[in-house]
Amino acid sequence: MTARSGRRDFLARIGAGLLAGACLPVNARAMTAVPMTDASAWRLFGRDAVRVPNGIGQYAIWSDVVRRARVGGSPAWQRIIERVQRRGGGSLFHLVCATNAILNDIPYRSDEARFRVRDRWLDPDSFVTFGGDCEDFAIAKYFLLRRLGVTEDGLRLVTGVDADRVSGHALLAVKLDDEVLVLDNRYRWPQPQDQFPSFRPQLSFNETDLWLYR
Repeated sequence: MTARSGRRDFLARIGAGLLAGACLPVNARAMTAVPMTDASAWRLFGRDAVRVPNGIGQYAIWSDVVRRARVGGSPAWQRIIERVQRRGGGSLFHLVCATNAILNDIPYRSDEARFRVRDRWLDPDSFVTFGGDCEDFAIAKYFLLRRLGVTEDGLRLVTGVDADRVSGHALLAVKLDDEVLVLDNRYRWPQPQDQFPSFRPQLSFNETDLWLYR
């Protein structure tokens, strides 16, 4: 059995969680730079992407989260990192599974309910304190895996629209070998991309680059 088929078999046995929550779509048209083709662009959810030069520089809400995440590190956040390390063992796949399961136990709370604003992105310290919505789950998973040694080349935060729910959504894509697994606050365990037939990606990004989906 290959590593990929083994992962799929494991995920098929444990199943998927219940759906919950939604987020605001990202205004991808606001990106002003001309996209350029780049080999680092991942094909996600059946769609191709192009890299946006200086895309991160235009995405202020994400740049601000990165800045705050790099200087944070509350005791509560450190305890979560240690829990994931203990449960995940030495396998990257099991670390990814533990990351998704443990962070998905944090309460879902909308920005309007917490802050009376339409959209606010939280750094991991704030997320474990207040709870959050879909992009806050995805952001926390991104930085937790980064703390555990996963390179940014293997991670993509993805924002887009769920056509069935007519709402924006955000999630984390993780590349393991030649397969991309999706970490979503609506599912306790990582899922293959084909579990999301109605999701239409608009942007994907890490700390260095941003890609626009066509």
